Amino acid sequence: PERILFIELSEMGSAILAFKALKEAEKLVGKNNLFFLIFEENKESVLIAGVVKEENVITINSKDFFSLTKTTLKALLKVWSLKIDTVVDLELFSRFTAILGFLTGAVNIVGFHNFKEEGLYRGNFLTHKVLYNPFKHISLNFLALVSSLKLSANKEKESLTPPLVKRKLSANLLPYPYFKPSKEVIDKVKLKLKERGLSKKKFLVFNPDPGQLRLRQWPIKNFASLAQGLLEKFEELEIVVSGTKSSKVYCEQLQSLLPAKSSSFLINFCGETSSLSELSALFCLSQAVVTSDSGAAHIAAVSGANTFVLFGPETPLRYKPLGKNVKVFFKGLHCSPCFSAFNHRQSPCLDNVCLKAITVKEVEKAVEKVLQV
Repeated sequence: PERILFIELSEMGSAILAFKALKEAEKLVGKNNLFFLIFEENKESVLIAGVVKEENVITINSKDFFSLTKTTLKALLKVWSLKIDTVVDLELFSRFTAILGFLTGAVNIVGFHNFKEEGLYRGNFLTHKVLYNPFKHISLNFLALVSSLKLSANKEKESLTPPLVKRKLSANLLPYPYFKPSKEVIDKVKLKLKERGLSKKKFLVFNPDPGQLRLRQWPIKNFASLAQGLLEKFEELEIVVSGTKSSKVYCEQLQSLLPAKSSSFLINFCGETSSLSELSALFCLSQAVVTSDSGAAHIAAVSGANTFVLFGPETPLRYKPLGKNVKVFFKGLHCSPCFSAFNHRQSPCLDNVCLKAITVKEVEKAVEKVLQV
């Protein structure tokens, strides 16, 4: 390969977890010949890793159908002008990205193929058909995609028959680099926190919003009990609730469940971070982050923050954030995980016992250890 385009449109966390794959691709073609196609709102999740140059990130606006169509055509024109010869499709069984990969005209199209497994049929566009292994961390799956290219490039004596890759990949995904925001961004977030009423030296960040997958939500009453217990034990502590503007509803629910005294030490910071760099700065400034299994968990982990992640319908085996200061809570019930690439994250579950089984006491005990340092 001479010029590689990665495609990962909708998953902010996956763009971060593709770091090792991107670094391997960089070894093959160099930084100048490494490109990334992603939805506009997720662009910063690619840049935060520092592997792909900003001018090499191509975006699609998914705000509405007209914008999607217009910017997709614009993106394809850009790709054609770059003469991309290799596409690495990071999406799990997406037909849209399979078609995009084909339309680039690249001679090498690498992606996950379902072979005899269940899952969305993607046509026969792939030239390098790699097996998606649900028993491996997603970072290793992404690494396998690039490894299939290295087989061809180095002409190694290894079977090139599908499914690729017939070798053991390194399970050592760490150390993962920390991505520190600039002093300017940190100072900006400090000012915002002060304006929102932060007055104490120590604070925790709660990120209760599970995003679009509501089954990933730890009960709000548990967040409230955790807040109450920690605030009673640590007088110098405040709690900052992060998220988007739409996350404010979770903060309001949390506040309503706390007594007035404790509620006064809870700061609604939802919608206040205007970029991933600012969100990263918030996490860096905190003593710890308690978060649902979401993109924010991966930002917290690569920011170096003490990160506590609540898993239930998804498994940390596949999606644990990569960082040295990460602790996950996962009960491993027989029915869990019920989300997978093969069912398009559509679960029959109406009662997420897998998350409800994670007690406030065990989370509180883990966070206390960090606060006592």
